[in-house]
Amino acid sequence: LLFFFLMIRRPPRSTQSRSSAASDVYKRQAFYFVVFVLIIQLLAGLIIDTFGTLRKEGEERANNLENYCFICGLHRDEFERRITNKSNFAYHIKFEHNLWNYFYYMAYIKSKQTTEYTGLESYVHTKMEIDDISWFPFNLSLIHI
Repeated sequence: LLFFFLMIRRPPRSTQSRSSAASDVYKRQAFYFVVFVLIIQLLAGLIIDTFGTLRKEGEERANNLENYCFICGLHRDEFERRITNKSNFAYHIKFEHNLWNYFYYMAYIKSKQTTEYTGLESYVHTKMEIDDISWFPFNLSLIHI
């Protein structure tokens, strides 16, 4: 419909013959059609590219969550090389550096009164106040001890 409205916008001049006016209408219609198709293709390309980028970022994030410890940052291979009875990556993630245990500890510290802190709790609270995560065991685990 847009094409027809654009063509009707400028009626043919009376000095032109009917065949010339019809050919002018067809030329304009073809031009608008080509421009419309190009714009649709550009928009489709942008959308497809954006979704491809989002999918790639999601795959990288999932790979990081599956292969790196969120707390200490060590790779799964580090644990697989030093495999012992209890020192594999799944055990490490579930029991040694459980993300939820750190989360609950932080919530516990926030809910506790500052006058009741122990030395370690006071240290962690101070670090949490300034958004410093240096109290996390970065690149350290029980396999490095």
